[in-house]
Amino acid sequence: MVNHQTIAEAVLGCTIEPGGYCPCPGAHRHTTATGRRDFRIVFDPEGRKMPSGHCFHGSCEPERREAMVAIIRAIRAAEKAEATGNPAAAAPYRSHSPKISRPEPPARPQLDQELAHRLAEDYPATAPAPTRDWLRSISPITIPADPTRWAELLLDTLYNHRERILIFTEFKSQGQYLRVIKEGNYRLAAHPGTRATRTGNLPTRAHDGAWYLAAPVLGTWQPNENNRTADGTARPGRRHAACCTRFPYAVIESDTMPEPTWLRCLAQLHDPIAAIYTSGGKSLHALIKVDAETPADFNRARAALLARLVPIGADPAAITAVRLTRLPGVIRLSKGESAMQELLYLNPHATTGTPLCTMPIRREVKI
Repeated sequence: MVNHQTIAEAVLGCTIEPGGYCPCPGAHRHTTATGRRDFRIVFDPEGRKMPSGHCFHGSCEPERREAMVAIIRAIRAAEKAEATGNPAAAAPYRSHSPKISRPEPPARPQLDQELAHRLAEDYPATAPAPTRDWLRSISPITIPADPTRWAELLLDTLYNHRERILIFTEFKSQGQYLRVIKEGNYRLAAHPGTRATRTGNLPTRAHDGAWYLAAPVLGTWQPNENNRTADGTARPGRRHAACCTRFPYAVIESDTMPEPTWLRCLAQLHDPIAAIYTSGGKSLHALIKVDAETPADFNRARAALLARLVPIGADPAAITAVRLTRLPGVIRLSKGESAMQELLYLNPHATTGTPLCTMPIRREVKI
């Protein structure tokens, strides 16, 4: 019996890992960083169906298609050779299989602590010292003193009426709650086939805190072409790119820079910052408007954000089209009763070219 994986490895010139993962034939076309598990070939365990190839990136489609055509031709030639007892029948297909070029992806920007500290030191001497209370004092939308109001305020302010936002108390899940903007909240089932139930309030306490998906979603289970079972069936999910209706924000956070330094850097950015809130610890999350309609649109904006913000401390792994980010107003119990995910700043009409350090103080705040 013809071994499809062995033939695919011969065509691609590489070893295919368990699960079907291998270097993408079109990796040089990727517009964002290439991961080890971005490209996958799904093989039929019984060898009856031809393999299919899938990649997280869309820009590599021509090379990916060409490679899969070459693999399928080689398999068919090998099957013909086996059926006829003529090994030479496979030779023309193998000898004409394309050579798949895999140039190294461009180097990802790296943290430059000297640059970050230099930017922090350049903070205008005439501007108020950047603190959490200062952020609340300049916020165009007043931050209520009651933390239980923060989650719905953030979501209803930043998203359109009736858009659907997934909320998580378990990070590696498909979501526990759904907020229909300005309409209400729903408790979600863990598996397809069970209807969501209306609920009053969003969670305010959870062991690991809570997150929301920064991209609005359909709210229904959709097949995930990049997450397949052993027989090649796409697993259903609620949080992957095919579930998202648009990609309005990039999440900017830093786990490497001290909060005072990071805040001084954030306050001088000319990017349209729509919100800032905490992780329930020392990390500050900022939402930057990108208003992307598709993952490709987002990735074009992402490339520019990576180049400018990673050197001053932004986490490159957080700047993705499909990204969970902390939901304000939730106590992160694993860090203690005082570990509140705080809402600090909210500006739905943020525009490019207006750094926070230039904004006027609107109110006296001390929460």
